[in-house]
Amino acid sequence: MWATILSSLLFGLWHVAAPMRSFLEGNMNIFPACMAMLSLTIMSGLMGAKLCMLTKIFGNLWVPMADHFVNNTIVNLLHISAVSGSDQMQVMRIAIAQTLSFFIVLFLYWKTKASKKDTFRE
Repeated sequence: MWATILSSLLFGLWHVAAPMRSFLEGNMNIFPACMAMLSLTIMSGLMGAKLCMLTKIFGNLWVPMADHFVNNTIVNLLHISAVSGSDQMQVMRIAIAQTLSFFIVLFLYWKTKASKKDTFRE
């Protein structure tokens, strides 16, 4: 449990680099940067917990690595262009998708009784 909490927190904090860089380079004001850092920390922390659960469910790192790859590919490729030129709802779509996928994996974690399994199995 503590490993999941700590690794998820660190995973979430790692993702503040992009808005922090945008703020330091003058491309973003302080309030939007702080909101982006907060939302990225929460969403990425949630994803970190999901990756930990996938590791317990499947007993290897391949499934969580594949999930992370697919997630990043989708997030980086699917942008919607608006007349304003920016994707205003991307963060909301990511938050909804991450929350939904988290609850699906949480259900699988509960259903497979993964908490009682050894993490890495042969």
